[in-house]
Amino acid sequence: NPDYPPYSVKPSEVVEVWRARGYLAFNWPTPAFSGMERIQGTLDSLRAEIQAIKAGR
Repeated sequence: NPDYPPYSVKPSEVVEVWRARGYLAFNWPTPAFSGMERIQGTLDSLRAEIQAIKAGR
């Protein structure tokens, strides 16, 4: 959860473990990490390069 910082817990202190299967939101979620736009840009560049290579054959 990006709203809370991570913290360590001793295994002996763990009482329950939960896994979320979904959630309800009324706003679009923010990207999981700030590098998402950079990764998308890199993928777009790679796609363009691949298309240029294919066109050159």
